[in-house]
Amino acid sequence: MANMTELVSSEERIVRLKFDGPSVQDGRVPLLTLADKLLHLQKTLFNIAASTFPKPGRRGNWSSKVQRACELRFLDIKRSSLEIVSELPPAEEFETDGLDLGVGSLRILRNVLASISEKNYDRVVGIFPDSGTRARIMKSVIGLLPNEDDDYTIMIGMNSSQAGWVLRAEDREFVNAATVEVVDEADEESIRTITGKLFRIEVDTAERHVALEVSGRRIKCRYPDYLEQTISQFVAGSLVEVKGKATFDSGGNVQEIKEIIEVDEIELRPVAMKRVKENGRSLILKDAISVSLDYRNGVWVYEYDPLGILAYASTRRLALRNLREEFFFLWDDLRTSADGDLTLDAQELKKRVTDLIQEDN
Repeated sequence: MANMTELVSSEERIVRLKFDGPSVQDGRVPLLTLADKLLHLQKTLFNIAASTFPKPGRRGNWSSKVQRACELRFLDIKRSSLEIVSELPPAEEFETDGLDLGVGSLRILRNVLASISEKNYDRVVGIFPDSGTRARIMKSVIGLLPNEDDDYTIMIGMNSSQAGWVLRAEDREFVNAATVEVVDEADEESIRTITGKLFRIEVDTAERHVALEVSGRRIKCRYPDYLEQTISQFVAGSLVEVKGKATFDSGGNVQEIKEIIEVDEIELRPVAMKRVKENGRSLILKDAISVSLDYRNGVWVYEYDPLGILAYASTRRLALRNLREEFFFLWDDLRTSADGDLTLDAQELKKRVTDLIQEDN
């Protein structure tokens, strides 16, 4: 055991998480965002250790051995683009049967990140042949990724000098695909996504399910056991989005989700934007702006009050696209209009939008 410890460099115990992008310049990252990404990095490491190595403890939970061996400790911070440096506990404290659990888990995480970078699904399956294990771990990885409306990237490095792997919002599609099992063609037409307020969670029972209130109706959503760890941490009353195989009533409305494929707890926090991109075109803003996000009566709503922009749709992705289109429409319409052709209110709006835009390319 002592020989193994000597072979593992202290560099292999280091993990770095770095934010980069226009909306997080000078390290100005919202504390909620920072806490969320650090939490998902830790969860991913715990899930890898618990699912991959011997004696993980009771199914669905992290054993105390896993938590002690893989709990990351703060080491340093670099302000330029906000980089958090952390490290695993010393190997001699928590080696298990001659196995350095923490470093072994980090090495697997490194392979997972490489597979995402390569968009190599076969490599993911090779790392986690069991579909339940694969889904549990990749689900925690999804939480590390920027959301579609985020204008930053996340870099994960494994030692103090390695370049690391960059995670982008567009990686969510690949990671989601690696999370779920292939759906039979016969089931494709029954797949639905619903969003609602969580009012019941059943865990550790034969009737594992969550129940959502959607447009005044209560819908039961059954989940497989590999999602139990994720769902057990949800909070009643929160907004939850579920994708799964549905059954329908006579009116064609979703009656029940008989098997959840994907599930997310949604946080309705403002979105920081320093750049607006759509169809290969990009507006660079002089300063990052804060766009509010809400969910009202089954509709996703993005709003930027200073410019009177209100964009909404039945899905978050479509609402975000509408927001971007509204920005471009407003910019294109006002910048080409002579002040004499505009009302006083429109002239004031033109001034606000031109003062906001730094570059159009």
